[in-house]
Amino acid sequence: MIDENESAKLKDQYSLHIDPTQETYSIEEFFKTVDYEDVPPELMALYAALDPLDTVELFNWQYPILTAPEMKDVYKVFRDIELPILNVTSKMELTGIAMDLDYAQRLSKVYHDQDEELQKKIDEELLKLEPTINA
Repeated sequence: MIDENESAKLKDQYSLHIDPTQETYSIEEFFKTVDYEDVPPELMALYAALDPLDTVELFNWQYPILTAPEMKDVYKVFRDIELPILNVTSKMELTGIAMDLDYAQRLSKVYHDQDEELQKKIDEELLKLEPTINA
């Protein structure tokens, strides 16, 4: 939420803001030469232990930024919208969801049409104000 143009992946954020020398990789890349079941549990535990540590360090970096006065609206969205739905969205991610693509396409058209109509109205109002703006 601090910068929507950055990757939100934990390892990318950690490398970007905490330790740029830390190599980023996916678990698939990390274990591409060996099957998961062949990895000793102790090694997998060490790999898995890094994520909570990285998360805490990233939180310690992000929290002062999000709670700064100029970020109060962003923090409010995070606190009042993002966090309360996290449980539901994580369950959706784990179990999957069904989407009605036909309905989504129809809805997209409705909103795009509304957007175009509003943009026309804005353009008309700006045209009326152009002499004042240019002055």
